[in-house]
Amino acid sequence: MINILTERVFDFMRENLNKTLESPRSLVFKKGRRPQTFRIVEFDDTKQRIKIEFQESGTKLPLEFWRFELAIEFLSQRREFVRIGASLDAQDKNSLEWVLQKHEKELYGRRTGTKTAPHVGDILVLAGVAEYDEIKNPKTGRMTQAIRLKTE
Repeated sequence: MINILTERVFDFMRENLNKTLESPRSLVFKKGRRPQTFRIVEFDDTKQRIKIEFQESGTKLPLEFWRFELAIEFLSQRREFVRIGASLDAQDKNSLEWVLQKHEKELYGRRTGTKTAPHVGDILVLAGVAEYDEIKNPKTGRMTQAIRLKTE
């Protein structure tokens, strides 16, 4: 199942190369900062990464293929929604951001990770393999952004 979902996501990225995409977070989550629209400007099998460019700022962010594979693997082990946990130093071990940053630190030896979970999540949702919702943060009691794989 994981390989099928991963291929679906990679096919989506190839098919939407250089097309302007709107973050599905802007439709689901009405509070907070509005996510920027973006384009996938590079899909590189050799480097095993894509590069997205945010329309408003022009910032380019490389996202390695392993981030999507790991996100799908992590989410496939859970049925419930999981907090995205988007912060530069993720602390919540049950969040997607923590899992991605932990692996990034192991791979590259960095002390802090790059915040990528919201962007990985956007592509998973746009590819049709995941969905967003809000869940209550058990520590703060506030509603937070969450993601899970779609059940088929």
